[in-house]
Amino acid sequence: MANLNKLSGKGHVAHICKACFHLSAAEKAAAMDMNRLMSFPMRRLSESEKKWLKAKMKDNCQEVADTAKEIYNVCFPHAERNTMKKQLIINTLSFKVHTEVYDGYGDKEMADCLFTIDRKSRILTVTDFHADSGEQSVALDGGKMAKLLWYIVHTLEIFMW
Repeated sequence: MANLNKLSGKGHVAHICKACFHLSAAEKAAAMDMNRLMSFPMRRLSESEKKWLKAKMKDNCQEVADTAKEIYNVCFPHAERNTMKKQLIINTLSFKVHTEVYDGYGDKEMADCLFTIDRKSRILTVTDFHADSGEQSVALDGGKMAKLLWYIVHTLEIFMW
């Protein structure tokens, strides 16, 4: 803030220039916040730094809030995606596979199947349109159903499809 050639008599001890001396308290605070944000460390943040940054994302000054959001997105690139994952609740999931797949021996086979997962009844149903067996169902216990849905959400990132 301070330019040594432009210090006022009253702001000399506090190292405040004439232009900044006449700013309101809110404008001074915003300038100090922007200064801190511009020199914010790009490393693993401590809890207090993370808390301060989150608070600045809701600042009254739009410039401070926007800059804090940009820095937060750089420091935590997956935060928005993880927030979406937390809001995702799957009760019934159906998806169709219609393509060539490789079997366990490396041979190509045509797959035309419909998979349906019902979380409440814990039933996984597979309908194979090429096989005579038609529809097959299996009941999964709670742990296996949770693992399957976790895999679908976190590994396959189904919420982004």
